[in-house]
Amino acid sequence: MSRTSLITEFEQLRASNVSDYQAYAVAPIPNMPLHRLGVTKDAQPIFFVRCSAQRPNVKQAGYRLERLVIQFNKKCLIKNAQQQELEETFTTIELRPGADELIIYFLDVFQLLIKGLPNRPTVGDLNEKLHEVLSLFNHLSAPPKRTVQGLWAELLVIELAKDPAFLLAAWHRESMDKYDFNDGVSKVEVKSAASHRRVHHFSAEQLLPNPSSQTLVVSVIAIETAAGSSIDDLIEAIDQRLQDDALLLDLKMKIGSTLGNALESSRDHYFDYAQAADSIRLFDTNDIPKILADHIPPQIQRVSYDCDLTDVIPVQVSDQAPALLKAI
Repeated sequence: MSRTSLITEFEQLRASNVSDYQAYAVAPIPNMPLHRLGVTKDAQPIFFVRCSAQRPNVKQAGYRLERLVIQFNKKCLIKNAQQQELEETFTTIELRPGADELIIYFLDVFQLLIKGLPNRPTVGDLNEKLHEVLSLFNHLSAPPKRTVQGLWAELLVIELAKDPAFLLAAWHRESMDKYDFNDGVSKVEVKSAASHRRVHHFSAEQLLPNPSSQTLVVSVIAIETAAGSSIDDLIEAIDQRLQDDALLLDLKMKIGSTLGNALESSRDHYFDYAQAADSIRLFDTNDIPKILADHIPPQIQRVSYDCDLTDVIPVQVSDQAPALLKAI
């Protein structure tokens, strides 16, 4: 089931048959015959995942978080489209009331997580996949780590890349990474500007010479428009190129972690796709004007500054370039 159709399925459930206190209104999920999508009495989405217990008669503790409730091996009374009521045992993953702004993201992430389970999953299979996702949902109230414009530019580079899967694997491996892409050999930093002059903000460390590896800056002119391409549009385009649910789940989780409490509002920002794609230029950090380390007193920390690359000569990636650079 595509992202759009799952959202439509939930909206239909929500509009036509909100669950009562006894039974949950549910619908089957195409291509996932064991599992169901439902709606709670509070009109929130809930997934019903059929998992076998790893050890009979041993109860697995669930999770009750600010935004999620997960219960394992729960007996549920469900009601199908024919209004038939059935009692079955599922693991339930429920979005709590008061988090309506996360409904689309909740459906996206957990659909992909469930698709990645074995054909006949155990509670252990599901629990193993849940840990990182639960941590993410716990931090969605945090302030964003980057601007929507900056994240959009990074996603544009991935979407246009010769090898988007390779770029995605090298994208922000750690939350405190100094560069946007790092495969352990080369580094790539994406910078965006909202005007036609390529004025970008750098930390002094990002431009320091690194004799053992090449570092490129990808400069993008990202002009916000009333109607253009959003982060969601780029995710869909990347998905079409990847066709890999595990990579797509990783992408969505990184986006949620990056945007935090700006996740929902990011859908209201659109940028000129054609102009941005045409504007992309690559610069070697060795060619960029910089403040050398020798000129920064050791007592001064976290130096950063704006640098205008408008008149810096861009570079081309050669056939002999390292894998990360050739993937751009």
